[in-house]
Amino acid sequence: MYLFYFDFMLNWFRVINLENKTVVLIIEKNKSLMRLVSDILKFSGFGVLKAYNQSEGLSFAVSHCPECILLNSNLNDQTNTLTLLRQWYDSPVIIMSEFLSETDFFEFFKNGADDVIEIPYSPAVLVARIKNALMHKRIGFENREISVSNIKINPADCRVIVNSIEVQFTRNEFRVMKILCSDAGKVLTHDYIVRGVWGPNAQDSKGVLRVHMASIRKKLAAAGLKNCIRTVSGIGYELVPSKRNFK
Repeated sequence: MYLFYFDFMLNWFRVINLENKTVVLIIEKNKSLMRLVSDILKFSGFGVLKAYNQSEGLSFAVSHCPECILLNSNLNDQTNTLTLLRQWYDSPVIIMSEFLSETDFFEFFKNGADDVIEIPYSPAVLVARIKNALMHKRIGFENREISVSNIKINPADCRVIVNSIEVQFTRNEFRVMKILCSDAGKVLTHDYIVRGVWGPNAQDSKGVLRVHMASIRKKLAAAGLKNCIRTVSGIGYELVPSKRNFK
Protein backbone atom coordinates (compact mmCIF):
# COMPACT_ATOMS: atom_id res chain seq x y z
CA MET A 1 0.00 0.00 0.00
CA TYR A 2 2.74 2.46 0.99
CA LEU A 3 4.81 1.47 -2.04
CA PHE A 4 1.85 2.16 -4.34
CA TYR A 5 1.34 5.58 -2.73
CA PHE A 6 5.04 6.41 -3.09
CA ASP A 7 5.01 5.49 -6.80
CA PHE A 8 1.84 7.55 -7.34
CA MET A 9 3.33 10.64 -5.67
CA LEU A 10 6.62 10.23 -7.53
CA ASN A 11 4.83 10.14 -10.89
CA TRP A 12 2.63 13.09 -9.89
CA PHE A 13 5.64 15.26 -9.03
CA ARG A 14 7.35 14.16 -12.24
CA VAL A 15 4.34 15.30 -14.33
CA ILE A 16 4.12 18.64 -12.50
CA ASN A 17 7.84 19.34 -13.02
CA LEU A 18 7.61 18.54 -16.75
CA GLU A 19 4.45 20.54 -17.40
CA ASN A 20 4.70 23.05 -20.25
CA LYS A 21 8.27 22.01 -21.16
CA THR A 22 9.66 20.17 -24.16
CA VAL A 23 10.40 16.80 -22.59
CA VAL A 24 13.46 14.75 -23.49
CA LEU A 25 13.77 11.16 -22.26
CA ILE A 26 17.38 10.06 -21.66
CA ILE A 27 18.00 6.31 -21.72
CA GLU A 28 21.52 5.93 -20.33
CA LYS A 29 22.99 3.32 -17.98
CA ASN A 30 26.09 5.35 -17.05
CA LYS A 31 25.09 7.49 -14.05
CA SER A 32 27.87 10.08 -14.51
CA LEU A 33 26.99 10.64 -18.15
CA MET A 34 23.30 10.70 -17.29
CA ARG A 35 23.92 13.47 -14.74
CA LEU A 36 25.98 15.48 -17.23
CA VAL A 37 23.46 15.24 -20.08
CA SER A 38 20.54 15.88 -17.73
CA ASP A 39 22.17 19.06 -16.38
CA ILE A 40 22.91 20.33 -19.90
CA LEU A 41 19.29 19.86 -20.99
CA LYS A 42 17.79 21.34 -17.82
CA PHE A 43 20.05 24.39 -18.15
CA SER A 44 18.80 24.75 -21.73
CA GLY A 45 15.16 24.76 -20.60
CA PHE A 46 14.13 21.18 -21.41
CA GLY A 47 12.15 18.90 -19.16
CA VAL A 48 14.11 15.70 -18.48
CA LEU A 49 13.07 12.11 -17.84
CA LYS A 50 15.80 9.65 -16.84
CA ALA A 51 15.78 5.92 -17.50
CA TYR A 52 18.72 3.66 -16.68
CA ASN A 53 17.72 0.57 -18.69
CA GLN A 54 15.65 -0.51 -21.67
CA SER A 55 12.59 -1.62 -19.69
CA GLU A 56 12.36 1.67 -17.78
CA GLY A 57 12.99 3.68 -20.96
CA LEU A 58 10.23 1.96 -22.92
CA SER A 59 7.84 2.36 -19.98
CA PHE A 60 8.51 6.13 -19.74
CA ALA A 61 8.19 6.52 -23.51
CA VAL A 62 4.68 5.03 -23.29
CA SER A 63 3.52 6.79 -20.12
CA HIS A 64 4.98 10.27 -20.70
CA CYS A 65 5.12 10.62 -24.52
CA PRO A 66 8.36 12.66 -24.58
CA GLU A 67 9.02 14.93 -27.55
CA CYS A 68 12.50 13.44 -28.05
CA ILE A 69 14.52 10.46 -26.84
CA LEU A 70 18.30 10.35 -26.33
CA LEU A 71 19.45 6.74 -26.39
CA ASN A 72 22.84 5.55 -25.19
CA SER A 73 24.16 2.21 -23.95
CA ASN A 74 26.06 -0.59 -25.68
CA LEU A 75 25.53 -0.95 -29.43
CA ASN A 76 23.43 -4.13 -29.34
CA ASP A 77 21.07 -2.70 -26.75
CA GLN A 78 20.77 0.57 -28.66
CA THR A 79 19.74 -1.18 -31.86
CA ASN A 80 17.23 -3.42 -30.05
CA THR A 81 15.72 -0.55 -28.07
CA LEU A 82 15.51 1.61 -31.20
CA THR A 83 13.75 -1.18 -33.10
CA LEU A 84 11.20 -1.59 -30.29
CA LEU A 85 10.58 2.17 -30.08
CA ARG A 86 10.01 2.48 -33.82
CA GLN A 87 7.13 0.00 -33.66
CA TRP A 88 4.98 2.87 -32.35
CA TYR A 89 7.03 5.96 -31.33
CA ASP A 90 7.26 8.51 -34.17
CA SER A 91 9.05 11.43 -32.49
CA PRO A 92 12.83 12.03 -32.79
CA VAL A 93 15.25 9.44 -31.43
CA ILE A 94 18.89 10.51 -31.23
CA ILE A 95 21.65 7.98 -30.63
CA MET A 96 24.65 8.94 -28.48
CA SER A 97 27.62 6.61 -28.65
CA GLU A 98 31.39 6.36 -28.96
CA PHE A 99 33.69 4.33 -31.21
CA LEU A 100 31.23 4.36 -34.10
CA SER A 101 32.10 2.84 -37.46
CA GLU A 102 30.50 3.71 -40.78
CA THR A 103 28.51 0.47 -40.51
CA ASP A 104 27.20 1.52 -37.09
CA PHE A 105 25.94 4.82 -38.51
CA PHE A 106 24.23 2.96 -41.35
CA GLU A 107 22.52 0.49 -38.99
CA PHE A 108 21.20 3.21 -36.69
CA PHE A 109 19.75 5.27 -39.54
CA LYS A 110 18.32 2.13 -41.18
CA ASN A 111 16.54 1.26 -37.92
CA GLY A 112 14.95 4.69 -37.59
CA ALA A 113 17.37 7.01 -35.76
CA ASP A 114 16.87 10.70 -36.56
CA ASP A 115 20.47 11.58 -35.69
CA VAL A 116 23.64 10.01 -34.31
CA ILE A 117 26.03 11.93 -32.05
CA GLU A 118 29.52 10.69 -31.29
CA ILE A 119 30.86 10.96 -27.73
CA PRO A 120 32.53 13.23 -26.71
CA TYR A 121 30.50 16.23 -27.88
CA SER A 122 30.05 19.81 -26.73
CA PRO A 123 26.89 20.85 -24.82
CA ALA A 124 26.09 23.39 -27.55
CA VAL A 125 26.23 20.71 -30.25
CA LEU A 126 23.99 18.35 -28.25
CA VAL A 127 21.32 21.03 -27.69
CA ALA A 128 21.52 22.19 -31.32
CA ARG A 129 21.06 18.64 -32.64
CA ILE A 130 18.02 18.10 -30.40
CA LYS A 131 16.42 21.38 -31.49
CA ASN A 132 17.15 20.57 -35.13
CA ALA A 133 15.48 17.14 -34.84
CA LEU A 134 12.44 18.70 -33.14
CA MET A 135 12.21 21.42 -35.80
CA HIS A 136 12.24 18.91 -38.67
CA LYS A 137 9.61 16.82 -36.91
CA ARG A 138 7.43 19.88 -36.36
CA ILE A 139 7.66 21.03 -39.99
CA GLY A 140 6.55 17.63 -41.25
CA PHE A 141 3.85 17.32 -38.59
CA GLU A 142 2.27 20.72 -39.15
CA ASN A 143 1.08 19.82 -42.66
CA ARG A 144 -0.06 16.27 -41.85
CA GLU A 145 -3.72 15.42 -42.06
CA ILE A 146 -4.95 14.43 -38.59
CA SER A 147 -7.77 11.93 -38.23
CA VAL A 148 -9.33 11.17 -34.85
CA SER A 149 -12.84 10.33 -33.62
CA ASN A 150 -14.50 10.96 -37.02
CA ILE A 151 -12.72 14.32 -37.22
CA LYS A 152 -10.35 15.03 -40.09
CA ILE A 153 -8.19 18.14 -40.00
CA ASN A 154 -6.23 19.29 -43.03
CA PRO A 155 -3.78 22.01 -41.89
CA ALA A 156 -2.74 22.79 -45.46
CA ASP A 157 -6.12 24.37 -46.30
CA CYS A 158 -7.54 24.80 -42.75
CA ARG A 159 -10.47 22.46 -43.36
CA VAL A 160 -12.21 20.39 -40.70
CA ILE A 161 -14.42 17.44 -41.67
CA VAL A 162 -16.68 15.92 -38.99
CA ASN A 163 -18.68 12.79 -39.89
CA SER A 164 -18.05 13.61 -43.59
CA ILE A 165 -19.48 17.13 -43.07
CA GLU A 166 -17.27 20.19 -43.46
CA VAL A 167 -17.55 22.35 -40.33
CA GLN A 168 -16.63 26.03 -40.42
CA PHE A 169 -14.40 27.17 -37.56
CA THR A 170 -12.86 30.57 -36.92
CA ARG A 171 -9.08 30.83 -37.21
CA ASN A 172 -8.51 30.48 -33.46
CA GLU A 173 -11.12 27.72 -33.12
CA PHE A 174 -9.24 25.83 -35.84
CA ARG A 175 -6.00 26.24 -33.89
CA VAL A 176 -7.66 24.90 -30.73
CA MET A 177 -9.05 21.93 -32.67
CA LYS A 178 -5.65 21.15 -34.16
CA ILE A 179 -3.96 21.24 -30.74
CA LEU A 180 -6.60 18.98 -29.17
CA CYS A 181 -6.62 16.47 -32.03
CA SER A 182 -2.82 16.39 -32.29
CA ASP A 183 -2.67 15.18 -28.68
CA ALA A 184 -5.95 13.26 -28.55
CA GLY A 185 -6.22 11.20 -25.40
CA LYS A 186 -3.99 13.54 -23.38
CA VAL A 187 -5.14 16.17 -20.89
CA LEU A 188 -3.80 19.54 -22.10
CA THR A 189 -3.52 22.39 -19.62
CA HIS A 190 -5.23 25.74 -20.13
CA ASP A 191 -1.83 27.43 -20.39
CA TYR A 192 -0.57 24.96 -22.99
CA ILE A 193 -3.56 25.54 -25.27
CA VAL A 194 -3.55 29.31 -24.72
CA ARG A 195 0.14 29.58 -25.66
CA GLY A 196 -0.41 27.43 -28.73
CA VAL A 197 -3.26 29.65 -29.96
CA TRP A 198 -2.43 33.16 -28.74
CA GLY A 199 1.32 32.90 -28.25
CA PRO A 200 3.70 32.75 -25.26
CA ASN A 201 2.88 36.27 -24.06
CA ALA A 202 -0.89 35.80 -23.93
CA GLN A 203 -2.45 37.23 -20.78
CA ASP A 204 -5.74 36.31 -19.08
CA SER A 205 -6.95 34.21 -22.03
CA LYS A 206 -8.51 31.35 -20.07
CA GLY A 207 -11.93 33.00 -20.17
CA VAL A 208 -11.57 33.49 -23.93
CA LEU A 209 -10.57 29.84 -24.26
CA ARG A 210 -13.74 28.75 -22.45
CA VAL A 211 -15.83 30.76 -24.92
CA HIS A 212 -14.03 29.13 -27.83
CA MET A 213 -14.54 25.67 -26.31
CA ALA A 214 -18.27 26.29 -25.95
CA SER A 215 -18.48 27.31 -29.60
CA ILE A 216 -16.40 24.33 -30.76
CA ARG A 217 -18.55 21.88 -28.79
CA LYS A 218 -21.71 23.37 -30.25
CA LYS A 219 -20.40 23.02 -33.81
CA LEU A 220 -19.22 19.45 -33.23
CA ALA A 221 -22.59 18.50 -31.72
CA ALA A 222 -24.39 19.99 -34.73
CA ALA A 223 -22.30 17.69 -36.94
CA GLY A 224 -23.27 14.68 -34.81
CA LEU A 225 -20.23 14.44 -32.53
CA LYS A 226 -21.16 15.05 -28.89
CA ASN A 227 -19.20 14.79 -25.65
CA CYS A 228 -15.83 14.17 -27.28
CA ILE A 229 -14.12 17.05 -25.43
CA ARG A 230 -13.73 16.44 -21.71
CA THR A 231 -13.20 19.27 -19.23
CA VAL A 232 -10.74 18.42 -16.46
CA SER A 233 -11.64 20.88 -13.71
CA GLY A 234 -8.84 23.27 -12.78
CA ILE A 235 -6.45 21.75 -15.33
CA GLY A 236 -7.64 21.87 -18.93
CA TYR A 237 -9.25 19.80 -21.68
CA GLU A 238 -8.93 16.42 -23.37
CA LEU A 239 -10.24 15.27 -26.73
CA VAL A 240 -11.30 11.71 -25.99
CA PRO A 241 -10.61 9.58 -29.09
CA SER A 242 -12.59 6.63 -30.28
CA LYS A 243 -9.66 5.95 -32.58
CA ARG A 244 -6.54 7.79 -33.62
CA ASN A 245 -4.27 7.70 -36.61
CA PHE A 246 -2.17 10.05 -38.72
CA LYS A 247 -1.91 10.07 -42.49
